[in-house]
Amino acid sequence: MACSKIFSGDLPELTRIHLIKNIQQNLNYLSIKCSEFKNKQKAYDIKLSSIILQNLGQIFPYRLEYLSLALKFNIYDLQIFLNNSQNIFIKKLIIKNKLYPDCENILPCIKEYIMKEKRVSYLAMDTTKKLEDLFELKDEVKEFKFYSIQVMFYDNLYINFRDLMNELLY
Repeated sequence: MACSKIFSGDLPELTRIHLIKNIQQNLNYLSIKCSEFKNKQKAYDIKLSSIILQNLGQIFPYRLEYLSLALKFNIYDLQIFLNNSQNIFIKKLIIKNKLYPDCENILPCIKEYIMKEKRVSYLAMDTTKKLEDLFELKDEVKEFKFYSIQVMFYDNLYINFRDLMNELLY
């Protein structure tokens, strides 16, 4: 479903990338969720998440109001994405690594590419090995605040676009 600068939908992975590329300058809000298959198709989810992260950062507009990534990824693919999107400002960035319990700690990577470059205004992450929300790590929250980045509770920053579209349409 596409709606005036909002895109949310279920499309094949390569179709998603091409659609985003075609509408990039009109795109303000993007939510990508890939990992609904639990452990049955874990390898497929990881491969798809890798394709998305390795290609997405190159096709964004220079500014996004909102980006939500709920993927199964490794730190290498995240670094590629963050490096490829280094000239992009994202007002609200939400990251959820659904590769539990095997996920790596991506916080050092986020600090290097996001915090020190001041590339976001609001950040929410649900990716630590202990399944904690970044918002719960008070020392980290203070460090991000020093760089003018407000860390928020994941569920408070997350926009459920299906609910939003239903509210707008009905």
